[in-house]
Amino acid sequence: MGYNRPEAKRLAKQAMRNTVPHPMLVTLVYVLLTSVLAYLVSMLVANPFITFYYYVVDRSYEIHDLVRVLLTPRSVALYGLVQLLLTVFGWIMAFGYNSYTLRMARNEQPGYQNLLDGFRTLGRAFLVNLLITIFINLWSLVLLVPAFVVLGVIWLVSGAIDMAGHRAWPYLPLTLGDVIGQVLILAAAFYIFHSISRHAFDDKLGRLFVLVFVVLAASLLASIYLTTFLCNVHIAIVAGALIVFFAAYKVLDARVD
Repeated sequence: MGYNRPEAKRLAKQAMRNTVPHPMLVTLVYVLLTSVLAYLVSMLVANPFITFYYYVVDRSYEIHDLVRVLLTPRSVALYGLVQLLLTVFGWIMAFGYNSYTLRMARNEQPGYQNLLDGFRTLGRAFLVNLLITIFINLWSLVLLVPAFVVLGVIWLVSGAIDMAGHRAWPYLPLTLGDVIGQVLILAAAFYIFHSISRHAFDDKLGRLFVLVFVVLAASLLASIYLTTFLCNVHIAIVAGALIVFFAAYKVLDARVD
């Protein structure tokens, strides 16, 4: 059975007409309790990093003086705590608003009080939104594959410019750290993409967080410390490898349901 968009719109409009108070009023209250409240709090607790950035751009003060005055542990901790509380509050309110809309679709005649459903099941509301955030960020890691291609192109261009001055064109220098770092990132990206696509509802995806941090740390350390020169690679080989990697990504993306 396919998705019938006209029928879904008709049922949604009918549910909105039959619900008292009107869903638009409930939505207005939800916006006031979340966005407007967050704005008012942000006006009271300034972002020290934004203030620091403005003064840096102004170039009227020394950097170390700005850090000492603006980025104090107290101001940074206060801002971080406020942002954390606002995030959790937004999660809980979003849970309540979703509860309201689901009840409206079921013709349960929900009201303003249902916006607070998240506070009645605080642990569940927090866990649901935490999982949503986790999976959104994990899916964003799929971009590592095309990002690897972009980084390869940047390396290709920068290496070409550098080698042009040493009359080594069209060869590019390749270090041990380059090889290890890029291979780790590419392998991890394919593994994460496959795991999330095939096993999105399994309970074993938590290990992916550890994998991400380990791979990024290992790649960074390899690039910094493993500077042993291996060989000069012809630009045509690098370009061909990038094309192969991108083609493999497109094939994998097409095969995943």
